[in-house]
Amino acid sequence: PMNSPPILYKWSKFRLESTGTRQVSEATYVGAGGAGPSTLRAKYINYVQLRERATGQEVYILNNHAVPSVQAKDGGADPRYPKRLALYRKHMQGLKTLITEIKATGAAAFVTGDLNVNFRRDRVVQDRSFPYVNMRAVDVHASYELLGEPARGTHVLPNGNDTRLIDYVYVLNHPAVTPVAQRVLFGYHSDHRPLVVDFTLSNS
Repeated sequence: PMNSPPILYKWSKFRLESTGTRQVSEATYVGAGGAGPSTLRAKYINYVQLRERATGQEVYILNNHAVPSVQAKDGGADPRYPKRLALYRKHMQGLKTLITEIKATGAAAFVTGDLNVNFRRDRVVQDRSFPYVNMRAVDVHASYELLGEPARGTHVLPNGNDTRLIDYVYVLNHPAVTPVAQRVLFGYHSDHRPLVVDFTLSNS
């Protein structure tokens, strides 16, 4: 689909086994309040199934972009936007379903994307609509949980606040995968900063 994010990988290291797209919400009128248009596009999860050439380890990479303007300042769900929250809950449920299907194959899995919820507050409040609770339910963990929270964030607000961690790399708990390091990259002309996370992959 046009509005689903791409996935890039190094052909010399990985062999492509399959690709897929899972729709998790429909185009929905949410009104004028909040970020983005008044009718939000349908949301999708793109994924690829790869095999690391060196180890033979099977790996899934999932990429997605969740609905914005859902988190209140205290870190919980924002009651001003019930239609957005309903879409967000559908997204989380669809993501958990897909991850559960992948887990059943025994493959390793990574989830990336802009989830529009600040990890710093989500970890504390643990709202049931949001990623911290939902991803832990399927044994998937953010790099921030495993490697610590960077002092500066991945998203810069118009007022200059740059501590928000809303762009994620998650990993399914798997014996073949070990998180090693993470870093936020600076100097790009965007209100989002790239998050780079290093993992080692072994033959489980």
